[in-house]
Amino acid sequence: MSCVNDGVLAVSRAPQDLFFPGDVSSPTLYRDRVADDAARRNRRTVEVSASTGGAGPLGIITALTAPINVVSTAINTCCIGRTDNLVQFTCLINAPLALVTTLVFQVFRTSCVGTPVPVGSSYTYAATIAALSSQSFAFSFLDEDVAPGTYTYSVQLTTGTAATVAGLSVTNATLSVIATADD
Repeated sequence: MSCVNDGVLAVSRAPQDLFFPGDVSSPTLYRDRVADDAARRNRRTVEVSASTGGAGPLGIITALTAPINVVSTAINTCCIGRTDNLVQFTCLINAPLALVTTLVFQVFRTSCVGTPVPVGSSYTYAATIAALSSQSFAFSFLDEDVAPGTYTYSVQLTTGTAATVAGLSVTNATLSVIATADD
């Protein structure tokens, strides 16, 4: 495209037709740099995913034999490359009656072609809860150097969980995952 301004002809050209001023002998070098810069700008470096959920009301549990899913969220890191994933979990633990309870939470990561793998350590909530009360519980950890892919993170109540009376519930459970490029 060209235009005339006060008798001066100005010509605009597409970036691929220009040359890099530092190396006038190689217009290809400039085109390659422009393409690399565009690819770098288009490459995502952060992905975020979050979901809410809950579990309960639970019955009387003397020993949990099968895990109970509390909340899950999926994240796709294919466009980022290897990532460090910050996993954060928060919830409210509600009790209709006074009770002694132990809740063991475990985070699992499942790839789109694999089986669930526990990640991080297990997190234990153990307390005597007053009647008609709620207490908050939260944890976070960094799942490091994760290969690119689509993953589902889930928080489950696992073995070791025990409640002495029925009615305990886990509400307002929020699981968030922030994946950042591991460059």
